[in-house]
Amino acid sequence: MIVIDASVVAELLLQGAHASKIWAVLTGRRGVVAAPAILDLEVASVLRRKSFRNEITDVEASEALKFYQLMRIEKFTTSGVLD
Repeated sequence: MIVIDASVVAELLLQGAHASKIWAVLTGRRGVVAAPAILDLEVASVLRRKSFRNEITDVEASEALKFYQLMRIEKFTTSGVLD
């Protein structure tokens, strides 16, 4: 299992400097790619912020979100972590 966070997903989705390395790790492994369930909100927030700051276009943000929704990431709930 490999656990990812929003910064890794954003780097991949927006084809940042490390995207090819991330892609190689994710596709070269067998097993689960996992993340906390809040990942959906975090990724959407990153894309919205970058769009708002004109770092990416609204179209790029929309396309990135569509690609994200196709990614096979097993999301785990964080409820009860602090109990």
